[in-house]
Amino acid sequence: MSAERDILVSDDVRVIIEIVNYVVICGGVSIFGTVANSINIIIFFRQGLKTTMNISFFGLAISDLCGLFLLFWFTIFLNPWVENSQLPLITREFQYLVVGWPYECFSRISNLITAFVAAERCLSITYPLKVKRIITRRRATAVVCCIYGIMFLSLLPEYATSYIDWKFYAPKNDSRLGLVFTKNRKSMEGLVFILNAFLGALSYLLVVMFTAVLMWKLKHNSAWRNKTALYSGEQSLALKRDRKAMSMVLMIASVLVVLSSPSVMCLSVTFIVSDFSILGFYTNIFFTCWSFAFTASSVKSSIDIFLYYKMSSKYRKTFLELFSK
Repeated sequence: MSAERDILVSDDVRVIIEIVNYVVICGGVSIFGTVANSINIIIFFRQGLKTTMNISFFGLAISDLCGLFLLFWFTIFLNPWVENSQLPLITREFQYLVVGWPYECFSRISNLITAFVAAERCLSITYPLKVKRIITRRRATAVVCCIYGIMFLSLLPEYATSYIDWKFYAPKNDSRLGLVFTKNRKSMEGLVFILNAFLGALSYLLVVMFTAVLMWKLKHNSAWRNKTALYSGEQSLALKRDRKAMSMVLMIASVLVVLSSPSVMCLSVTFIVSDFSILGFYTNIFFTCWSFAFTASSVKSSIDIFLYYKMSSKYRKTFLELFSK
């Protein structure tokens, strides 16, 4: 059976792919993304959290920053050299609970905030002069805070039934820190799986749905695009700014949809094929596929700075002011 598995993806090939994807690509991208999102946070804070867009993008930058920081440590734990070192850790089990789950949490937070921003832009097309009364700064702040709170609470079932403790590690014939489950883990496994599968699918599908609606609205609602001709002065300028903001949101959401697809595909295969797992028959393919999924995810969380700079004159102005001193 092991020979058949090696034909699919051998251990040596898996290690090489993981070194390239995790150590080289994800490691470098996560460092860049951490710096880029730190800049985003500074810029949005300097501009002032006076608009719902800035509030949402500020929350998104914090989520991406935390996720990329965790991803950096994730890549360290999955580095084959660290994994085979004499550290008293079962690295894959340790990162699963200490890094993996928090990273997944922040990834979902980013998805839901992006979905909220896209939904807000959809409303601005339908009700261009009323959207500011529908979604106020206070409501936007409340939504972003609720997204963080709900996603953090979703981790409780996992952390209530698993923890890190010393355990015997057969490959090295010693004791190491690894993943240990509580006695009631079996009774909670169904809830943990359903809850996280639901939240993962929901966060992705909401982004897909609102992105599709936004694309359809921008393409077919020609009447809205011509409304600027019916107004003058400040109203016309406001509508033009909203249209530029919508184009930027659409680009950000589209990038998220494309680069999150590998993770969604891996989760779907895990659900359908029981052997596509950490301990299953296709374990090497499992780790190989997820290395590409994490690489795409790291890029997704790191490139918003380019989109902001290219598509937002206000962001570009603040950026140049920040670095011209």
